[in-house]
Amino acid sequence: MKTSHHGSFAVAALCAFLVACGGSGDTPPTVLPASVAIANDARADAGTPATFHTDVATNAGLTFRWDFGDGSSGSGATTSHAYAKPGTYTVTVAVANDAEELRTATSTIQVGAYANVKGLQCSQADSTGWCWQHALLTGHQINDVFFVDASHAWAVGNDLTLLKSADGGATWTPVPLDPTLPSAGLVAVRFYDGKHGMVLTDQGGALQTADGGTTWAPVSTSNISSGASSFVDYGPHRILVQSNNGNGALSMDGGSTWSYVGLWGPIQASPSDCWSVNWYAVQRAAGCSADTTTMLSNNIVNGNQSFVAGAFPSDHQALVVGYGYANGNYTWTAQAWASADAGATWTNFVPSGLPSYFSSGMALRMTDEQTGILYSLNDFTAYLTTDAGRDWTFITSSPSLAQASGYRATGVTVDGALWQVAGSHVSISTDRGQTWHDAVVHAEDAAVQAGLPGPMTVTQYSDANDFVVTISHRFYVTNDGGQSFRQVLGGDPRDAGAAYATVEFSDFHTGKVLTSNGALLSTADGGRTWTRLDYPTTTGTAVAMRFTSATEGWLVLGGKLAHSTDGGATWSTPLTDFGMTNLQGMSWGDAAHGWTWNNGQLFVTANAGVTWTAVVMPNGMSVSSAAMTGALTGVATGYYGSAATTQDGGVTWQAVVSPPALGTLVRTTGQTVWALNGYALQRSKDGGRTWQVAGPTNSYVTYSGIAFADDLHGWLISNGSVLSTIDGGDTWTSQPVGSDLALTAVVAVDPMTAWVVTRDGQILATATGGN
Repeated sequence: MKTSHHGSFAVAALCAFLVACGGSGDTPPTVLPASVAIANDARADAGTPATFHTDVATNAGLTFRWDFGDGSSGSGATTSHAYAKPGTYTVTVAVANDAEELRTATSTIQVGAYANVKGLQCSQADSTGWCWQHALLTGHQINDVFFVDASHAWAVGNDLTLLKSADGGATWTPVPLDPTLPSAGLVAVRFYDGKHGMVLTDQGGALQTADGGTTWAPVSTSNISSGASSFVDYGPHRILVQSNNGNGALSMDGGSTWSYVGLWGPIQASPSDCWSVNWYAVQRAAGCSADTTTMLSNNIVNGNQSFVAGAFPSDHQALVVGYGYANGNYTWTAQAWASADAGATWTNFVPSGLPSYFSSGMALRMTDEQTGILYSLNDFTAYLTTDAGRDWTFITSSPSLAQASGYRATGVTVDGALWQVAGSHVSISTDRGQTWHDAVVHAEDAAVQAGLPGPMTVTQYSDANDFVVTISHRFYVTNDGGQSFRQVLGGDPRDAGAAYATVEFSDFHTGKVLTSNGALLSTADGGRTWTRLDYPTTTGTAVAMRFTSATEGWLVLGGKLAHSTDGGATWSTPLTDFGMTNLQGMSWGDAAHGWTWNNGQLFVTANAGVTWTAVVMPNGMSVSSAAMTGALTGVATGYYGSAATTQDGGVTWQAVVSPPALGTLVRTTGQTVWALNGYALQRSKDGGRTWQVAGPTNSYVTYSGIAFADDLHGWLISNGSVLSTIDGGDTWTSQPVGSDLALTAVVAVDPMTAWVVTRDGQILATATGGN
């Protein structure tokens, strides 16, 4: 938007403007103020009236004429005006009396699409910078969710993301933390009552609260624990954490002081002591101290035990089960060791009822000294003992899970509930497998379950009715035993694993995003809300989309060109003559003229897609990318460093001297075309006839998207981050977006309004140019 400057009015206009040209007889004219100033807000929302008034004390005998800088005018001492588009506008007021005397004043107002991002989580304060719009409350990966009760919940994520909910996870509020805290990912959160909670960081530290989360204070455990941590035990009297590198830390005073737990391997806690077990030995730390006792080392090592699991239901009772070769016997078998005196002595025996082989990822949990479950972490194998490990019986899985596809897993909760998952299905048993409560976590997405990454895990279990599951950082909660689940945090499951295909906005409030799985997201309010359309009957990947009007659109989906005449509600597949299959891209010069190609042949239309013609390229060039710069002009690149331009819609072509390296062509404005590849960014200002290296370059760079609002203002996605330019791409400046998700695409409608899309089709927006 160009800035308008108006300091005075033409004489002819003034004559019409004043009460009368030439005064009003013997009556003295109204005295004009010595100066005039305009009062208005520094910025206003596009489409929303902004109010302007002057500092004139009285308006009796005076006339006011306003020029709002966009071709519109107004009158009155106080007036209002709604700007149709974002931009910087100069407002002028002329105050006149009946003697043709005149005072003028000017003011500037910044108009933007601020409603697009108002109140959202943004990278800068006061809804500035880049703001998270679609699917996630925050641009950071969520790592853990914990429900204090049915209503109150907490969530943590990367880059010090801390969220709270007071309505069962329906809505979440970001909790600001001390800005002087070092950057860290928050990996786990626990509360033992409504007031006392703790959050662990991936740097070996922690944050804790004693007032229900109103304030959080840092707790340093870095001298004894480093890396991402997990809770082993969290309560009012004992806090026990373990880092990924195996170090354990213990606090007996609510986190004020910490001591080292001298165990190697996954730590388990009995009422007073700490234990660990692995394929090498069993270790016990009395009182969870730094001093440890190593047990069963010779038995396990000499017995060649490959898989070992242990459980410690009390300070004195222990059970260890191992699979491997028995001493002097090369037959694979199960062995067990039991202790009733805190590991001082052990009884070795061969358990009855267990199979001769058990898969990897074996785990054991005892709910009391007699009862326990031995299970595989990555399938449905599970066995029950009620006599401290002497005899075992196979636990039959839920029949419904046997029909489910996807990653399989089994687990046992702290209070002994057995759960198994497969794909989107979960089953819970509170009677050790005699009966099962089956549920589907997100049935609305059953058609695309095969594409969802696993595994699903039960992350918090309160009782058979209330529990939380997670699938790849998406969190679901049920309060009715699995009859229904609510997704409380994370991206849309239907977009899991789906890359961005293309995004376009026709103005600051109307836009569409197409993901590679064929999901079309549409917005009419600048991205505040999105309507989703899916194409489950279409196979293949979506790679390109273009709407040439509000109703007519084209997309390349599954290697074919699809056409819509109803704004994307329905699609048809038009001509596939001349080998129009395996299409890889598309470009349009206007509503009638378009190109599409299939990594070899270029096809053109001059009648809005009614017919298509295969083009003969010069020197047999095999087209890899193309960009139209007008109805009849454009450029195409081919393999092995070839390129050509056309001035007649593709009828004839002229070879380009020193063409750009192979890459994706993107037209930004006018005749400006960019070539994006893995190590360089090249620009042509003359429709592809000549090229120059532009933008940041290094041997590790990857460019995935570029967009310009005008000849000067643009954005570039480089190595998953945003760069901006205000000089047409001669220089670029990094713009933090407040997200650790990989960014892949950008679109802009004016110098202040733009959107970026992540690899999974999530969306961020800016109404302040990204600043």
